[in-house]
Amino acid sequence: MSSSPNDQPFERDRLVDKPGIIGARWWHAALADQDAQIARRAAIRNILIAGGVIAGFGAMLAMCAKVSTSSSSPEVSDARKTSLDMQKEYGWSFGAVDEPLVFDGVTTKPFEPAALHSLAADLAPVTRSLVPFFQATLFQSLEAIPPSLGKLDPTEIAGFKPLSVSMQPIFTNKMAAAYARGKSLASLFASVSELPGQTPATTKAALIVDLPGPEAVAFAAGASSVFEPVFLFDNWPHPRGVVHAQDTLSAAAYYQPLFAEARAERARTYTRLPMFVLDRGRIATYSDDATEFDNRYVAKLPPSAAGIRSLGGNHVLYVVPGSYDAGRELDDLNDELVLYSAGGIDVKSVSLDMFGPDTTDAGISTPPRKPNESDRLVEESGFIYYGGSRGSHHAFFVDYPWAKPARAATTRPGINPGKRFEPRARTTPYSSGNPSGTLATKARPANFSTVPVVIAVGTGIILGSRYSRSGSWNRSSGGFGG
Repeated sequence: MSSSPNDQPFERDRLVDKPGIIGARWWHAALADQDAQIARRAAIRNILIAGGVIAGFGAMLAMCAKVSTSSSSPEVSDARKTSLDMQKEYGWSFGAVDEPLVFDGVTTKPFEPAALHSLAADLAPVTRSLVPFFQATLFQSLEAIPPSLGKLDPTEIAGFKPLSVSMQPIFTNKMAAAYARGKSLASLFASVSELPGQTPATTKAALIVDLPGPEAVAFAAGASSVFEPVFLFDNWPHPRGVVHAQDTLSAAAYYQPLFAEARAERARTYTRLPMFVLDRGRIATYSDDATEFDNRYVAKLPPSAAGIRSLGGNHVLYVVPGSYDAGRELDDLNDELVLYSAGGIDVKSVSLDMFGPDTTDAGISTPPRKPNESDRLVEESGFIYYGGSRGSHHAFFVDYPWAKPARAATTRPGINPGKRFEPRARTTPYSSGNPSGTLATKARPANFSTVPVVIAVGTGIILGSRYSRSGSWNRSSGGFGG
C-alpha cells in the first residue's frame, strides 16, 4: 500500500504570519502534542507493566522464600523416651505395627488362648517375701490396651492388635535339655530330705538362673518342685526387639499348666527355695535405632546380702549355660554378687553342661531299689546326672558343701570351674566397680532402653517412633528412615 501525503509528518518549511494560517499552525501543534502524549502514555504503560511483572516476580520469590523457610523450620522435633513406657502408652508394636513377630521354636501341643488371661497369676510366687521381686512386666504385655494409641498416625491405630493375638507356645530341643537339667538339680536338693529332720530348705540356698529366655523358663519348670521361681523378665516383645522376648513369653505359655500345678502344690506343702529367673539376652549388644528396638533391661535382684538372708539364703548358686560362662557373671549382676560375697554369702556357679546322661551304665533301664522324691525327679529328667554319671551325681554337695550328701558318690566330676567361682568387682557400663551397702540405683549406658520419637512442636504430642514406616513425617520425607 502506498502512503498518502497525509501520513507524512508535519514539518515547517516557511514562516507565515497571517490570520488564516495561524489556525493551521495551532492544529499542527496540537497534533504534535497529542502524538507526544500518546508516546508518553505508552511508555508509562510499559513501565507499569514491567514494574508489575517485577513486583509479581519479587512477591513470588518472597513467597517461595517463605515456603522454603517454613518447610525447613521444624514442625516436628526428635526426643528419646523410655522404650517400655512408649510401648505401654502407645502399643507393644510401637513404630512397627505392620511387622510380624518371629518365633524361634515350634508349637507341639494344643493351645487354648484363653489360658493366657491367667499367665501372670499362674507364674507369680506364692511366698509373700518373694512377691516384691516378681516382675510381671512380660506377662502383662499380652492383653495391654494402650491408652494413647488414638494420638498416633491413623495407620498405627488401624494396624494395632493385642499381643495375645500373635502369641503361641513354642518348644525347642534346647528347652527340653534345660528342663531335664532343672529336674536333675532339683533331685539333688530333694535328696537332702533323706537325712533325718532335713528338707531342701536346710541348704539355705538361692538360685539365680541366667540362661537364654526360653531355656531359663524351661529350667525353672523342671526345678519348680523344689525351687520357687521368681521371674524377672522386665520388658515387652517388639517386632524389631534386640531382646527376643516373644520366645521367652511363648516358652512361659508352653509350661503354664506345669507352673500352675506346681504353684498350687507349693501352697500346700513345705517352703521352696527361691529361684530368680533371668533372660540372659537382657543386655544384648544394641547398635542401630533404625533397624532395632531397644527393649533391653537390667536385672533387679535383692540389693544386698541382708536381702538374700531375709529370704532364707546363706548361699547363692548362679546357673549359666556352659563352663566357659561359669567364671564370670554378666555385667549387670556384678555389683549385687560382689555385695553378697562381701556380706558373707557364699556365691558359686554351675553350668548346665555339668549335667548329662550316663553312657556307661544302665541307668535308664535299671530302676532305683528304694524310689523316693529324688529318684523320681532323676527318672523324669531322663536320667541326667551331675557330673554325667550316676556315681558322680551325689558329689554335688561335696563340690558345694552346703549340706551333707544324702548318698555316697563313687566318683567325682571332671573340671568344674563353677565350684571355684568368686565374683570380683569390675567397672563396666552396668556396674560401678566399687559397690557398697545396698544398691539404690543400677548403672547402665547412656540412652539404654530408649527409643527415638517424633514430637509435634506446637503441641508437644508424641506422633510416633522416629523410624516408623507408617509415620506421615517419614512418608513425606521419602520413606523409612532406615
